[in-house]
Amino acid sequence: MKLKTIISISLFTILSFSVKSQDAFNFPKMIVTKFLDNGFDYSKIAVEHHMILTFYESEGAYCFMNLWGTTSSYSLGKIYDFKSKNYPETETTYAATEVSFLWRFTNSYDEESGSAKVTIIYTTIDNVVTFNCEMVVLETKEVLQYEGYRE
Repeated sequence: MKLKTIISISLFTILSFSVKSQDAFNFPKMIVTKFLDNGFDYSKIAVEHHMILTFYESEGAYCFMNLWGTTSSYSLGKIYDFKSKNYPETETTYAATEVSFLWRFTNSYDEESGSAKVTIIYTTIDNVVTFNCEMVVLETKEVLQYEGYRE
C-alpha cells in the first residue's frame, strides 16, 4: 500500500491531539466500507482498520479528518470554500445533499502538507444515510474515492 499517498488518521492519535473545542466530536462519523486510491481497491484494509471520515471544529474553524482507527498515521486540517446543495426526494430519486470544499491538510506520517478538492454526496434511504466521497489531491492529482454510511 502506498502509505505516503493515502490520506489517513488514527482515532487514537486524534483523541490525544489537542483539539480545543468540545464540539470536535459532535459531528457524525462517516464509516468507510469502500476505498479506492487511483482506482486500486483498498476496501478490505479500510474496513479492517476502521477507517472513518469526519468533520470537527477547532478554535472556531471547521476542519476535516480521515481516521484509520488502528494505525498511528493521520491527515487533518481546515476546510475552505464550503458549499452545500440539497436535492429533495422525488418519485424516482432519494433525497440527497452534496457538499464540496477545499481541504488543506497535514500528514502525520511524512509531515507534509497539501490541498484537496473534496466532494461528498449524502443520500438518505429509509432513515439510513450513505455517502460517496471523492478527493482530488491538487499537488499530485491523486484521486481517492470513499463509500460507506453515516453513523
